[in-house]
Amino acid sequence: MRKFELLLDPVLHHPGEEVAAVAAISPEVAEAALKLIKVDYEVLPSVCNYMDAMKPGAPLVQDGYGTNVYHGTDLVKLPRIGPDGWLRLDFGDVDKGFKEADYIIDGTFETPRQYNCSPMPRG
Repeated sequence: MRKFELLLDPVLHHPGEEVAAVAAISPEVAEAALKLIKVDYEVLPSVCNYMDAMKPGAPLVQDGYGTNVYHGTDLVKLPRIGPDGWLRLDFGDVDKGFKEADYIIDGTFETPRQYNCSPMPRG
């Protein structure tokens, strides 16, 4: 079973993820039920950046997929993603472009976490 097929997954993947749900006939009964919920946590191995997550033998973020490298789903295929997880976007003669370039900037660039379209809105 895949993570997004469940309302509540037995494995948490980020702080703030839901761990329980309560349905009640009144707000008072719901509050009483919330006080009865007890959660035991087990700290599992984790990866905290994408480079470590793509290494062989890295702990899996989602067990059901068998890999931390996203290759699409049964419904959405992403054929240009290589086995290393990188999306191929090569157009034209890349080697020629490098030879003709006045400057080549090579590096790893990161941006802060963004929530432009949260898959789990809290509202």
